[in-house]
Amino acid sequence: MKRLLIAILAIFCLTTAALAQDLTVVDNSGSGMVITADNKMVSLNKHNTIAPGDTVMVAGKGTVTLATSDGIISITADEKSLVRNDGRDATGKLNIDVPKGVVNFKVVPGNKLDVKTPHMVASVRGTAFTADVDVNGTDLSVTEGVVECTDNEGQREQVQAGSAVRSQQAGFEKQSREKNRNRNAAANKSKSANKSKSSSKGKSGGKSNSGGNSDGNSGGNGGGNGGGKGGGNGGGKK
Repeated sequence: MKRLLIAILAIFCLTTAALAQDLTVVDNSGSGMVITADNKMVSLNKHNTIAPGDTVMVAGKGTVTLATSDGIISITADEKSLVRNDGRDATGKLNIDVPKGVVNFKVVPGNKLDVKTPHMVASVRGTAFTADVDVNGTDLSVTEGVVECTDNEGQREQVQAGSAVRSQQAGFEKQSREKNRNRNAAANKSKSANKSKSSSKGKSGGKSNSGGNSDGNSGGNGGGNGGGKGGGNGGGKK
């Protein structure tokens, strides 16, 4: 009986691990095909399972949305896009290859995803971004969170929300890197200014209270001293 339970548990763990590797087609508003790991062509339909090694090919107009079984990673590919599921590594990180097309990613914070294109690798720990890939390069724009990008030369760029970067076969474009860094610097400066402004407001409120006490004390002391002096001086003259 004990051996049977162990065997059932082992099968359950293996099945769960296998399912975690798969992606599922949760929405399909266009036409397309699935190229399986053994090079078979299968029509693309809702609820299709995209196993490691499978490639989704979106043909014509429309989009295809894929998601992990737990829903923590969502991938939406536009027309004429290719998306391959490269499975998870030993750390549990999901790896996706995008040879071409426009693909949007949404990752719940705390979860790992690497997106590889012919021109860069984008490492994600929970964010939303878009990869636009063609033969000339990859444009990556971030709408939420931060994405760390590494080009083919090993150079790294931190791309924050509201920023973008472009990489070609030879690496990041200089102008693109400068724009990204200027945006990041402006964003950090704005955050610092807002923090300083908030801190200043708190201190200003404290001074106002101090001023109120000072006025009250001054008024009380002035009245008392004035009254005393007036009375004394007046009495002496008489």
